[in-house]
Amino acid sequence: MFTLSSLIILYFLIKNKNNYLILSIILGFIYDLIYSSTFINTVLFFIISLIIKNIFNKNISIIKILFTFLIIIFIYDLSLFLYVVIVNKYSYSLNIFLNKYLSSLIINFIYIIIFCRKKYYKKY
Repeated sequence: MFTLSSLIILYFLIKNKNNYLILSIILGFIYDLIYSSTFINTVLFFIISLIIKNIFNKNISIIKILFTFLIIIFIYDLSLFLYVVIVNKYSYSLNIFLNKYLSSLIINFIYIIIFCRKKYYKKY
């Protein structure tokens, strides 16, 4: 799930933050078309982008980036878990949710650490 980490990185690369929100909606829509066809990711990507935009509109630090990363991964995974449980599309247990969350957390954490080590965020 590098797409969520990419939303954080994309925030720092785009100067006009309104374009960032539009791009996140487009990214969520494309993700839905390719992977799920439920269009829940379009809404989730927009909400996550709003959270990222509100958190980073002031000072930026590595701790804030990592904390934001933890929050958005959790919000995304929990939202999808609740969606699947409510709609009853699949048999989905809490164990599967935790395994998915932890595995995506580890991989994305490495991705964000590499981004922070390169200090791309300091330019913005």
